[in-house]
Amino acid sequence: MFRRKSVFLTLLITFIAILVIPIIAIFLIANEMYTRSLIDNVSQKAQQNTEQIALYLDDSLQDVYSSLVAVESSNYGEILTEADEINMLKNQGKSVEHKQKVEEINKKISRIVSYPEKLISVVFYFKNGGYHHYANDLTNGDALIRATSWYKFSLLNPSSIVPSRIPSEAVSDIKGRFYTVFSVSPNNPDSNVEMISIIVNEDFFKVVYEKSHQTKTDGLIVADYNGNVMTSNMFKESLAAVPQALFRDIVRMKTGYVVREYDNTRYIVTFSTISTNDWILINFMDYMSLAGENTHVFIFLIVGLTLLLIAYAFFAYKFAFDIIRPVNALNGAMNELVKGNFDTVLRTEWGSSEFDNLTSSFVSMAKQIKTLIREIDVKEKTKRRLEIKALQYQINPHFVKNTLNSIRLLAMISQMDNISKMSQGLSNIISSSIEDDSIHTMVGREISLLEDYVYIMQIRYRDVFKVNFNISPEMIERKMLKNILQPIVENSIFHGVSSRKGDGELQITGFIQDNSLVFEILDNGKGIPDDKLAEILNQVDNGTGKSIGLFNVMERIRLNYGENYKPTIESVPDRYTKITIKLPMLESFDE
Repeated sequence: MFRRKSVFLTLLITFIAILVIPIIAIFLIANEMYTRSLIDNVSQKAQQNTEQIALYLDDSLQDVYSSLVAVESSNYGEILTEADEINMLKNQGKSVEHKQKVEEINKKISRIVSYPEKLISVVFYFKNGGYHHYANDLTNGDALIRATSWYKFSLLNPSSIVPSRIPSEAVSDIKGRFYTVFSVSPNNPDSNVEMISIIVNEDFFKVVYEKSHQTKTDGLIVADYNGNVMTSNMFKESLAAVPQALFRDIVRMKTGYVVREYDNTRYIVTFSTISTNDWILINFMDYMSLAGENTHVFIFLIVGLTLLLIAYAFFAYKFAFDIIRPVNALNGAMNELVKGNFDTVLRTEWGSSEFDNLTSSFVSMAKQIKTLIREIDVKEKTKRRLEIKALQYQINPHFVKNTLNSIRLLAMISQMDNISKMSQGLSNIISSSIEDDSIHTMVGREISLLEDYVYIMQIRYRDVFKVNFNISPEMIERKMLKNILQPIVENSIFHGVSSRKGDGELQITGFIQDNSLVFEILDNGKGIPDDKLAEILNQVDNGTGKSIGLFNVMERIRLNYGENYKPTIESVPDRYTKITIKLPMLESFDE
């Protein structure tokens, strides 16, 4: 059962709902907005620094690309031609001439490559096999290089510079690291040079890490235009490609920043595209470390909010207490009034005009109720005495029942069966009225009493009509409204079959249809003209006219079951009249 809340609890809930929750919500929203603004400002500044670092890396890339273009375009004394001569002299076994030519070409390459601290090797690969290197040699020959996908891709795209990564052990004894290789396939059918590669070490990206102190960073990645990682100082060492979701954003935005989560850490990611070869510089910043810089502001707001709520709670409690005291006093007086104590003492001065008026009105009301109860008590006692006297002048129905039983006994002794059966039927009907005050009965009981009534009517009218009962057995144990059928049957006898000369017939049918109890009372009397039938129905609807029995039946059905169960009347003059009563099947009922 629902339990009512006290006024204090209601005020407390109201206080929380209209003040505490909105203030906390506003505080959280304001803190979130401030944090986002702070992070946006930091991110924008970091983005600018990322773009600046990308420019430094772009300068280094232009140096390498310029070197490759210079070699591939055969500047500085036809380097491609001299590389072809070196390959030919080596194949011919002319070691002296080969050594001399190597020294010549190496001098030219040293003038082109202006970044020796970053350079690992410059390698010429020949179409007929073999290679020539400047600086470090390939430790495992050229077969490993020629089998790589970037080498094959470069062959398919002559004069295009293709960057990629190779394991460090391909050109040195250092394992577990990667070097960056820039390759170009010369578009020169007269040359035997198939590929030129410049291999640089990690110092090539030194500028990226040296300049990273200019911005907030927790890790950097340099990736090519396919998302392959060229260098990185974060995540796992084996990271080979930029995560796909981030790479899609980078391709779409070119430059900017986003918030993403990797390895269970939330990052602000700034990125910028390098114009020379569409490489991407990506900077990762720990989101929570940036948000943590807002902690002192958050603590200040928490302390201020707590003090504000404590102050307001104190004044709210005082305000609520000034309301609750008179309300509780009034509630206690009302409980005493309910118990019948009309002399309870209630304070009428609370310092508030509203509560003073309320308590004064209650005290006045209690006095008036006490006076009225006394007056009503006197009237009820007088009325009860008058009712007792009226009952003393009424005929006792039990006396009538006992008298009928005596008549039946005398009729049986005198062997007058009709009188005995008629007395028994009338006694049953009267017993049903005085011994059972419920509004429902069993269908079987209702039909039994109806049979007693019909028998009495047949004796009265000297058997000028006969009655047929056709009641479905499945209805017998069902519940129905009491005394519904008898008034209808009485009308059918009095206005219908009683006028017939020995051939009157009354058919009473009962069956179950559509989860309802259906009763049909059909007589072959004189019928009812249409205008007369309309007049009767109008009188019944309005409660006027002489059809008291029919009105009572219809009204009881309407009051108990609604308009959907209104009885219907069908009649053809000089042929028949049929009244149909439809009642719901009751699972249970309250008396």
